[in-house]
Amino acid sequence: MLGVVRVVPVGLFLGLSLFIFAHVVLRYFLELSIFSSSEELSLGMAVWIYYLSIAYTTWKKGHIVVGWHFKRLEVGKTGAILSIGRLVLSIAPIILIAFYAFNISRFAIEEHFMSYTLLWPRVLWYGSLFVGYCLAGLVLVVQLAQLARQIRCGHLGVPGGER
Repeated sequence: MLGVVRVVPVGLFLGLSLFIFAHVVLRYFLELSIFSSSEELSLGMAVWIYYLSIAYTTWKKGHIVVGWHFKRLEVGKTGAILSIGRLVLSIAPIILIAFYAFNISRFAIEEHFMSYTLLWPRVLWYGSLFVGYCLAGLVLVVQLAQLARQIRCGHLGVPGGER
Protein backbone atom coordinates (compact mmCIF):
# COMPACT_ATOMS: atom_id res chain seq x y z
CA MET A 1 0.00 0.00 0.00
CA LEU A 2 2.85 2.39 0.82
CA GLY A 3 4.26 2.00 -2.69
CA VAL A 4 0.93 3.01 -4.22
CA VAL A 5 0.60 5.99 -1.87
CA ARG A 6 4.13 7.02 -2.89
CA VAL A 7 3.80 6.51 -6.66
CA VAL A 8 0.26 7.76 -7.33
CA PRO A 9 0.83 11.38 -6.17
CA VAL A 10 4.07 11.58 -8.15
CA GLY A 11 2.32 10.22 -11.25
CA LEU A 12 -0.59 12.62 -10.78
CA PHE A 13 1.81 15.53 -10.29
CA LEU A 14 3.71 14.70 -13.48
CA GLY A 15 0.44 14.24 -15.36
CA LEU A 16 -0.88 17.52 -14.01
CA SER A 17 2.31 19.34 -15.01
CA LEU A 18 2.24 17.93 -18.54
CA PHE A 19 -1.46 18.64 -18.90
CA ILE A 20 -1.12 22.28 -17.84
CA PHE A 21 1.97 22.73 -20.04
CA ALA A 22 0.12 21.30 -23.07
CA HIS A 23 -2.87 23.51 -22.34
CA VAL A 24 -0.71 26.65 -22.13
CA VAL A 25 1.14 25.81 -25.36
CA LEU A 26 -2.05 25.05 -27.26
CA ARG A 27 -3.95 28.04 -25.96
CA TYR A 28 -1.39 30.85 -26.04
CA PHE A 29 1.07 29.83 -28.71
CA LEU A 30 -1.10 27.94 -31.19
CA GLU A 31 -4.35 29.73 -30.28
CA LEU A 32 -6.20 26.43 -29.90
CA SER A 33 -8.44 25.66 -26.97
CA ILE A 34 -9.25 21.98 -27.16
CA PHE A 35 -9.28 21.54 -23.38
CA SER A 36 -12.35 23.50 -22.34
CA SER A 37 -12.29 21.97 -18.89
CA SER A 38 -8.61 22.13 -18.00
CA GLU A 39 -9.18 24.10 -14.81
CA GLU A 40 -11.63 21.52 -13.54
CA LEU A 41 -9.43 18.55 -14.39
CA SER A 42 -6.34 20.17 -12.91
CA LEU A 43 -8.23 20.92 -9.69
CA GLY A 44 -9.34 17.30 -9.44
CA MET A 45 -5.81 16.03 -9.95
CA ALA A 46 -4.39 18.54 -7.48
CA VAL A 47 -6.72 17.59 -4.63
CA TRP A 48 -5.89 13.90 -5.06
CA ILE A 49 -2.18 14.76 -4.99
CA TYR A 50 -2.65 16.79 -1.84
CA TYR A 51 -4.70 14.33 0.17
CA LEU A 52 -2.73 11.21 -0.80
CA SER A 53 0.45 13.10 0.09
CA ILE A 54 -0.98 13.72 3.58
CA ALA A 55 -1.11 9.96 4.15
CA TYR A 56 2.45 9.46 2.87
CA THR A 57 3.82 12.32 4.98
CA THR A 58 2.07 10.94 8.05
CA TRP A 59 3.60 7.51 7.42
CA LYS A 60 7.10 8.95 7.13
CA LYS A 61 6.52 11.07 10.26
CA GLY A 62 7.29 14.21 8.31
CA HIS A 63 4.34 16.10 9.76
CA ILE A 64 4.32 18.51 12.66
CA VAL A 65 3.95 16.59 15.90
CA VAL A 66 1.94 17.77 18.87
CA GLY A 67 4.32 19.03 21.54
CA TRP A 68 7.98 19.99 21.50
CA HIS A 69 8.93 18.20 24.70
CA PHE A 70 8.60 14.68 23.30
CA LYS A 71 12.15 14.70 21.95
CA ARG A 72 13.54 15.02 25.46
CA LEU A 73 11.34 12.28 26.88
CA GLU A 74 11.19 9.78 24.03
CA VAL A 75 13.15 7.07 25.87
CA GLY A 76 11.40 4.99 28.48
CA LYS A 77 7.86 4.34 29.57
CA THR A 78 7.04 8.00 30.30
CA GLY A 79 8.02 8.99 26.77
CA ALA A 80 5.98 6.13 25.35
CA ILE A 81 2.90 7.20 27.28
CA LEU A 82 3.36 10.78 26.07
CA SER A 83 3.73 9.46 22.51
CA ILE A 84 0.47 7.54 22.89
CA GLY A 85 -1.18 10.78 24.00
CA ARG A 86 0.29 12.59 20.99
CA LEU A 87 -1.02 9.94 18.62
CA VAL A 88 -4.48 9.99 20.17
CA LEU A 89 -4.54 13.80 19.92
CA SER A 90 -3.53 13.49 16.27
CA ILE A 91 -6.13 10.83 15.46
CA ALA A 92 -9.10 12.72 16.96
CA PRO A 93 -9.25 15.61 14.44
CA ILE A 94 -8.58 13.22 11.55
CA ILE A 95 -11.62 11.16 12.55
CA LEU A 96 -13.72 14.32 12.76
CA ILE A 97 -12.58 15.61 9.35
CA ALA A 98 -13.08 12.17 7.76
CA PHE A 99 -16.61 12.05 9.21
CA TYR A 100 -17.51 15.40 7.65
CA ALA A 101 -15.81 14.45 4.37
CA PHE A 102 -17.88 11.26 4.27
CA ASN A 103 -21.07 13.27 4.82
CA ILE A 104 -20.13 15.72 2.06
CA SER A 105 -19.39 12.83 -0.31
CA ARG A 106 -22.64 11.08 0.59
CA PHE A 107 -24.59 14.30 0.03
CA ALA A 108 -22.92 14.77 -3.37
CA ILE A 109 -23.94 11.24 -4.36
CA GLU A 110 -27.52 11.63 -3.13
CA GLU A 111 -28.01 14.99 -4.86
CA HIS A 112 -26.21 13.88 -8.05
CA PHE A 113 -23.81 16.83 -8.06
CA MET A 114 -21.93 17.00 -11.34
CA SER A 115 -18.94 19.04 -12.38
CA TYR A 116 -19.64 22.03 -14.60
CA THR A 117 -17.81 21.26 -17.81
CA LEU A 118 -16.81 17.60 -17.66
CA LEU A 119 -20.10 16.50 -16.09
CA TRP A 120 -18.26 14.05 -13.84
CA PRO A 121 -19.66 13.22 -10.41
CA ARG A 122 -18.39 15.75 -7.86
CA VAL A 123 -17.83 12.88 -5.44
CA LEU A 124 -14.55 12.26 -7.31
CA TRP A 125 -13.26 15.51 -5.82
CA TYR A 126 -14.92 15.20 -2.42
CA GLY A 127 -13.88 11.57 -2.15
CA SER A 128 -10.20 12.57 -2.23
CA LEU A 129 -10.66 14.34 1.10
CA PHE A 130 -12.27 11.27 2.67
CA VAL A 131 -9.72 8.79 1.26
CA GLY A 132 -6.72 10.94 2.19
CA TYR A 133 -7.79 11.48 5.78
CA CYS A 134 -8.84 7.84 6.23
CA LEU A 135 -5.39 6.74 5.04
CA ALA A 136 -3.69 9.24 7.37
CA GLY A 137 -5.84 8.01 10.27
CA LEU A 138 -5.02 4.41 9.41
CA VAL A 139 -1.31 5.23 9.44
CA LEU A 140 -1.62 6.82 12.89
CA VAL A 141 -3.58 3.83 14.21
CA VAL A 142 -0.85 1.50 12.92
CA GLN A 143 1.79 3.66 14.63
CA LEU A 144 -0.26 3.55 17.84
CA ALA A 145 -0.50 -0.26 17.64
CA GLN A 146 3.27 -0.54 17.05
CA LEU A 147 3.97 1.66 20.04
CA ALA A 148 1.58 -0.34 22.25
CA ARG A 149 3.35 -3.53 21.16
CA GLN A 150 6.73 -2.02 22.00
CA ILE A 151 5.49 -1.04 25.46
CA ARG A 152 4.08 -4.51 26.07
CA CYS A 153 7.27 -6.25 24.88
CA GLY A 154 9.59 -3.83 26.68
CA HIS A 155 11.51 -2.67 23.57
CA LEU A 156 11.52 1.05 24.41
CA GLY A 157 14.69 3.08 24.01
CA VAL A 158 16.59 0.38 22.11
CA PRO A 159 17.46 0.25 18.41
CA GLY A 160 14.40 -0.92 16.55
CA GLY A 161 12.14 0.66 19.16
CA GLU A 162 10.31 3.94 18.74
CA ARG A 163 11.92 6.38 16.30
